[in-house]
Amino acid sequence: MVAGQLTIETIRTEDAFLKLEPEWNDLLERAEVHHPFLTFEWIRTWWECFGKGHSLHVVIARDGGTLVAVAPLMRDVVWEYGLRVRRLQLMCNDHTPRLDCLAVDDRAWRAIWTHLHAADSARWDVLQLRQITATSSAGEAMQQMADDAGHLYGSWPASVSPYVSLRGTWDEYLAGRSYQHRKKMRAKLRHLHEEGEVELEIVTGGGKLAGALESGLAIEAAAWKASEGTAIRSHAAVRTFYARFAERAAARGWLELQFLTLDGQRIAFAYDLRYRQKIYRLKIGYDPVHARHSPSQLLCMLSLERAFSEGLTELDFLGEDEPWKRAWATSARPHHWLYICAPCLRSRLFHYAKFRLVPRIKKHSVVSVLGRTASAFSATAH
Repeated sequence: MVAGQLTIETIRTEDAFLKLEPEWNDLLERAEVHHPFLTFEWIRTWWECFGKGHSLHVVIARDGGTLVAVAPLMRDVVWEYGLRVRRLQLMCNDHTPRLDCLAVDDRAWRAIWTHLHAADSARWDVLQLRQITATSSAGEAMQQMADDAGHLYGSWPASVSPYVSLRGTWDEYLAGRSYQHRKKMRAKLRHLHEEGEVELEIVTGGGKLAGALESGLAIEAAAWKASEGTAIRSHAAVRTFYARFAERAAARGWLELQFLTLDGQRIAFAYDLRYRQKIYRLKIGYDPVHARHSPSQLLCMLSLERAFSEGLTELDFLGEDEPWKRAWATSARPHHWLYICAPCLRSRLFHYAKFRLVPRIKKHSVVSVLGRTASAFSATAH
């Protein structure tokens, strides 16, 4: 299909998908994407490990022979609110901290939307762009074009991810943290030094990678995650994903497995990606035997000091907003899920349930709980 002089194609087979790798990463450079979650290595690994039950539906745009846009989509059918919904969505799950579509300009967005709207309008009910940032150009463009075409749409808030902007010097940054936080961290580090030699260990690949990753995953599962089933090692597909991506990221020079060590023993772990002068912290963990020393926090402090010394520009904690992250962060990056509904009855019913009925039910439930709590308190007081 040709839209606005751009040629649009839908990739549905794995062979065709794999052939995109060199062009995909070249486009990534030209589009100046500053996070690693749109690299071909990340998307490919995600699909290999989590794609079961979905069909590839990667939409690409070319200007002449040059790739200018990629929408890494997949398709499935789910039941939601009693409706059988044909869903077109980004390749994303709970292990995807950030995602988007990829394009060099707004013309490419319009061409892809025209293709989805015209050619595929009878084949999907909901287009779901999950875990995009509030400043996503794709999200903004798709929403505007959907509005112009008379489609219903809506968004749900997702994670707000704290990050540290590495401006100025380490000492200047540290002086900007709260007095209590600085005092606590210095005391923790001093007490740990009293027990032995404290070092920051970095593994980026090579022969040490497999052993270091296994050690890190053991630490990540050691505290509470294993018992709750949220540790990487708790699920085969998740473990395969992080191990396989570690190898691919190491080959590209992106991987940093960071450890806090005490007399050579690893007591805290971080699975980091170093990409375009930024650190992305995917996973953390600590040995609960040393919990009194707050080893994850000390690892964070040493990581930040190192990042400042090496002239990096940001450390992104990713994931949800948590108090320990806020203690270090200078700002936060909100994400949301954008839903665009096709012009059909089923899609309208889905939109009504998602954005009108469910919020009302939740609001009513909260009001009811608050009312019962107030009544109970009043009865107790009397």
